[in-house]
Amino acid sequence: MAYRVQLLPRPIVIDDNGLPVPSSNVVDVVFPQDTIETMMGRVMTVVGPGTAKIIVGDGTYRGVPLC
Repeated sequence: MAYRVQLLPRPIVIDDNGLPVPSSNVVDVVFPQDTIETMMGRVMTVVGPGTAKIIVGDGTYRGVPLC
């Protein structure tokens, strides 16, 4: 089964059918960042799609896509 993380209205783990997965938790959501040079100095900016770390039952999954 493939999992995804739905961010709104709150972060939840969903399955292939778009239904919430029981006994699951979103532990962390990460967006890749990089610095860019601006007139105000270096600024951090998001440079790609985010991923999540989740727990489903006794398993931990990293790199879960967001939707």
